[in-house]
Amino acid sequence: MIKKIARDISIIKYRNFPLWEVDDETQTEFSHFPKIHSYFWVKLKDQDEERISENLTSELSKLYELLGIDQLIFLSAYNMRWIAKYILEENDYEPLSNAISYFDKNKLTGKFNGAIKVDKSDFQEFFKHFIVLTECDGGFFHNHFLNEKQDILGYIHYSGEVQFYTLNREINERFLEKIKKTDFVDVMKEDSNRI
Repeated sequence: MIKKIARDISIIKYRNFPLWEVDDETQTEFSHFPKIHSYFWVKLKDQDEERISENLTSELSKLYELLGIDQLIFLSAYNMRWIAKYILEENDYEPLSNAISYFDKNKLTGKFNGAIKVDKSDFQEFFKHFIVLTECDGGFFHNHFLNEKQDILGYIHYSGEVQFYTLNREINERFLEKIKKTDFVDVMKEDSNRI
């Protein structure tokens, strides 16, 4: 099941989401990022361009299942629509058209700017379309996902690499154990922790 959550409610209820806003009058940026325990940057062992979206969808779903996470909440750090107007108008790329149709079918297009709660049974399909939007929309880089307990935060880079932020020791230990059972490998970014 996929459920919409109003932005105001999601910001209050899920306080471990990153937030970012710009004061138009002063051009001052304001941001919030949760206190993290550890930060990991991973990629798939198999970086085959033709299968990266499919493999990434599969491995993300597998990891969250191994972690025992039944729901994820997705929210943009920036107050914006889920599907930008220009993306709705210029969608001659079939995977993007399919992603837009999926979001539209689930009533996630239009002016909706809130959070999206996704059940485990929908992880595969949701991630598939979410990844396409990440790859195709340059303005879609503010979107993170968080579990209901708010102890692990994720982010997909347009390259297909994934960032995970563990927010406490318990989830950090579980993450380090379970990530080894997936096809993710460490990107070895200088400022990230090692898996």
